[in-house]
Amino acid sequence: MLDVTRWLRRSPASRSVRILIGTQAGDAAGIYLADYDAARRVPGPARLAAATGNPSCVIAGGRADLFHAVVETGGPDGGLVRSYVLRRARLRLVGQCRSGGDSPCHLALAPDGTFLAVANYGGGASAIDLGPDGGVAGAPRLLVPAAGTEAEGRSRPHWASFRDGFLWITDFGLDCVHVFPLAEWQARRTIPFPVGSGPRTLAWHPRLPLAYVVCERDNVIRVLETDRAGGAVIVAEHATLPVGAPASAAAHVALDPEGTVLLASNRGHDSLAVFLVRPDGRLEAAGHASSGGRHPRHFAFAPDGSALLVANRDSDEVVALRLQSGRPGEPVGATQVRGPAWVTFVIQP
Repeated sequence: MLDVTRWLRRSPASRSVRILIGTQAGDAAGIYLADYDAARRVPGPARLAAATGNPSCVIAGGRADLFHAVVETGGPDGGLVRSYVLRRARLRLVGQCRSGGDSPCHLALAPDGTFLAVANYGGGASAIDLGPDGGVAGAPRLLVPAAGTEAEGRSRPHWASFRDGFLWITDFGLDCVHVFPLAEWQARRTIPFPVGSGPRTLAWHPRLPLAYVVCERDNVIRVLETDRAGGAVIVAEHATLPVGAPASAAAHVALDPEGTVLLASNRGHDSLAVFLVRPDGRLEAAGHASSGGRHPRHFAFAPDGSALLVANRDSDEVVALRLQSGRPGEPVGATQVRGPAWVTFVIQP
């Protein structure tokens, strides 16, 4: 697999990268493609690469030209997962299957590249096998059932992530994180979170056994210290909002490529909470920065760490923020897209 950070650092400053933009809006047309000027750190105009409904998550497929996307829809048949190959400026569909539940919202590629983990926000998490060409090629296998009612507490997986032989799935509805050993799927463990916290997305420390989980409902980042058996305990909590801030909902969390700064987005407050990451993995609050728009649902660091692209869904724009030592500054550019919900950098040597 291509090391994008090294590739960018040894490439001429004028070399352009591209981005794929997933969308989440009833009248959005699908997945968009835009050039990214690495020298100026800004995206160019976006153009439609694939017509599809609610592709709110688009991930790289382990090959420079292969990508997977959700179709975040509900109903009796649930949502879809689609696989694409990028050819010039178009995404060509090479496979699709049911997601195993309603409203799939996140995908993660297994370390060996043989299957995808799917978080279905409408209920349940599943695994989907990939074929020899890397595209989806089988019926979903249910990992977390969509059990319970809204009153009782219904499973609402939101994020999937692989680490050290385990699959970790945040569950917004049941206030927990499910942990599956890849060698023994039935030996699932559950890490409880405070009732009503709503764990949503998760980021890993690049070197230490620490996970940072942002909780949507109470706007708190909880730091998990993990062990080799797939266990974890909450060792710290950090608010993503300033004291006295109005109602908001935390969305995404990620570390910069160097692992020295952590950001979390707040929808409603329309900000990015900034934390410095100490050598021992502890977080130090360092203020807030504007997201440059409304409802920052997702963001992505440029592979060289020089800029941040923020998908501001409700203001219909992906905004580029220049970074100084990992901290977001003023907007330096934007591209207009209806309902942007996801940003993925595309590196094709």
